[in-house]
Amino acid sequence: MEVRFTTKEESNARRQADFLKLSKTERVLAFFALCRRMKSFPVK
Repeated sequence: MEVRFTTKEESNARRQADFLKLSKTERVLAFFALCRRMKSFPVK
C-alpha cells in the first residue's frame, strides 16, 4: 500500500487524469458503477 500526501487540487487532477486514460466504454461502465453506489447513500 502506498501513502501519498497531496493537496485536494493535486488529488483531483490525478483522479481526473486517471479517469481520462480509460476508454470510452470503461468510462461509461465507471459511470454506471457510480450510479449503483449512489443508491446506497442516505437521502432525505
